[in-house]
Amino acid sequence: MNTTEQQIVKLGPPVGKADAYLPLELMEQKTFELFCCELIKKRLKIEDGEIVDTMTIGISGQSQFGADIFTHRQHGNQDVYSLYEVKRCKKFTNSHYISTVRRFNEHREKWQVNINEFYIFLSEKASAKLIAEYKKQESIFKELNIVHRVLDTELIHDWLKNLYCPDLLYRFCHESWVSLFYGERALLNIKNYGVWDYNESSAWRNYTHPYEHITGDTYTLQNDHVLIKAFLPNLKGNPLSCFIDFRNGRYSHVLLTMSQNALLNSAFEGAGSPPEAGVRPWVLKEHHGENYYCDIGNCRLVLTLNETRSLCDAFDKFWRCYKQRMEEIDRICRTVDFSNSTPLGDNIHLITIPYWLWGRISTFCQHHDYLNTEGEWSIFNPARERIMVFTRHKDEVMNEGHHVTLLASRDPNFNRLTNHRVALIWQPPSRYDIDNMEEDAIGPRNYWDALTTYRWLMEKLIPAADSWYCANYFPERRGWQRLPFRAPRHISCTSDDIYSNYQPESNISVEQVDSKQSLLALLTELQDFLISTLAGCTLRQVNLSNFAMPFSFY
Repeated sequence: MNTTEQQIVKLGPPVGKADAYLPLELMEQKTFELFCCELIKKRLKIEDGEIVDTMTIGISGQSQFGADIFTHRQHGNQDVYSLYEVKRCKKFTNSHYISTVRRFNEHREKWQVNINEFYIFLSEKASAKLIAEYKKQESIFKELNIVHRVLDTELIHDWLKNLYCPDLLYRFCHESWVSLFYGERALLNIKNYGVWDYNESSAWRNYTHPYEHITGDTYTLQNDHVLIKAFLPNLKGNPLSCFIDFRNGRYSHVLLTMSQNALLNSAFEGAGSPPEAGVRPWVLKEHHGENYYCDIGNCRLVLTLNETRSLCDAFDKFWRCYKQRMEEIDRICRTVDFSNSTPLGDNIHLITIPYWLWGRISTFCQHHDYLNTEGEWSIFNPARERIMVFTRHKDEVMNEGHHVTLLASRDPNFNRLTNHRVALIWQPPSRYDIDNMEEDAIGPRNYWDALTTYRWLMEKLIPAADSWYCANYFPERRGWQRLPFRAPRHISCTSDDIYSNYQPESNISVEQVDSKQSLLALLTELQDFLISTLAGCTLRQVNLSNFAMPFSFY
């Protein structure tokens, strides 16, 4: 505690029915002087200009040149000097006032600067006689180019309410006065976060209880300490993102936003674990202390345990909402059963095929242009390294328009030097595709989902393209192409040539585990889930031992 705080003797709580004004006359003289000085600082902060100095004057027994508080501020190139006299007494008479003014005039020249303002603080209400004498002296001061005012208890209370300074009352008065002046919420904010110059975030102005709400793609969560406003991913390709606001007045000026990558790679890690467990990578406990460092959105914030718990709880609920949205998108796009399934916006690997088979399919598509040919297979828009399916007319099976785009890419799972396989990758529909569809955007009639596309590839396109190529497109082999190690192009493909990423979900439950094999299958599925959704999973040794204990008898 510093020297100034040691000099403060707090005003006691209201006795009986609280009066309209603080009983300032009951404050200790030095406490009242410090109280007025802090109130002046807050007043000057909202006025134009820059504060140079604000200080109390001297100690007991020293000459104070007719004042208790001195301030110096600048308006542009002009210096403004002000003196304040603080009078804490139960009855401030005319003679006291005249004596105060006379003492100021006697010492005014000793300040070596032109005093521009002279104020007198009173701990009581000004009487009619005092006001009359004050107005008389005010005109005299005006001739000297000095602003003069008497600030009685009523004006002091106006300053307190207009400046909104619960932290000031909390420092100098019993906490009951804070709730009386500014409400219970102001006192709660100080108790939760301490005394700071920043006010509680305005987002909590009408807050009554924690809530969670989803409207379309907009997600809102608010609890006692944290507010999250987020955009959830959708079929149009909008990514996940969010804005975070803290009730803590220390961070009300900090604007925190997080992208999809930041949320998935950091904030959602360790979901469901308490901050004390040390599992979440962005939460770090103070080495010597009870607070926590939270690394969020390129900021390091110091939060209490309760605040950290609220933030973790908010991210946990946000994660569950995001997971539910992605499961809904997976259900619509039917991508959940593909081993390389990733969040929408990335692409879904359906199958990999030999490069020579891709050549047959590509040639087949080029010879069945949907604009220049007629027939059952005239549905392709020839494009390099892509399969694009279009129909010109609506029929019983499909509407007209764009139905799917498959990207042909080097298979990333094979060695780059010996890679002779091509991955066929399902791409989600574009915003244009979705906006121009009258019915369900994704389905057999419009843009095909991943499973429909996979079955169409395996059951229709590949057999048809391979058969057509072998029957109609067999170029003559010349020169070195006749060597025996060259693969014969006329041999039809088989199921062994196609590697499928379609793996129907096994849906193994814990209740069904009755052997080492079923336990291994369950753990493999759990591992696949964690790898596809989080960067990793951490278990303490004791927790892992407890987990494995029920299966030790196998």
